[in-house]
Amino acid sequence: MTKSLTDHPVHLNLALTPDNWLPLLNPQHHLLLFLSFIFGVVGIEVSAGHAREVKNVQRNYPIAVFAAAIIGFITTLLGGLAVAIVVPATRLNMVSGTVQALQHLFTTWHLGMLLPFAAILIAFGAAGQVSTWILGPIKGIWAASRTGILPTPFQEANQHGVPRNLLLVQAVFMSTVALLILVMPSVNMAFLLLTSLAVVLYCFMYLLLFTAATEV
Repeated sequence: MTKSLTDHPVHLNLALTPDNWLPLLNPQHHLLLFLSFIFGVVGIEVSAGHAREVKNVQRNYPIAVFAAAIIGFITTLLGGLAVAIVVPATRLNMVSGTVQALQHLFTTWHLGMLLPFAAILIAFGAAGQVSTWILGPIKGIWAASRTGILPTPFQEANQHGVPRNLLLVQAVFMSTVALLILVMPSVNMAFLLLTSLAVVLYCFMYLLLFTAATEV
């Protein structure tokens, strides 16, 4: 185990070996890493549901998408490395790893009273991320439903142009899926299962998306 400039331990494995720096050489041992990487880049297209609200969409929307992809990749990479440096791999919780790292840092610098505020900020950030994911796909389904492929109640929207009925159906369905966490042996296992399901569904959707684009 190496130490940082402040003489604190660095828990990230920095060994200069091919398997350590290129873990996908053994994908069967690093499935979680692969799923996390894929999960970190999916969802860029969800914002397309709001493209009509962008000024000069042909110019500004592609710039926004590429900027979001680059910034998201960099911040996710640096954030993951920061957590891996601070928290030992054997104690790392996949759900609350960020809070674990902040707790360790605040305790080290005697700033433990800041942890609740940091947790609240993380919760607000997650809520902001989820709000985009919730409405984006539903607006796509709503646009398709207006051609008549879904019953009339699902074609309606409120005064703000939000398909409320479809959102309610989505809320019920996803709440039911989220209840899996109650029957899994651990929170980590439930998180891994739900993340894996999301990645598989996204990969299938991308295949359909690319196929449709090719046909056009």
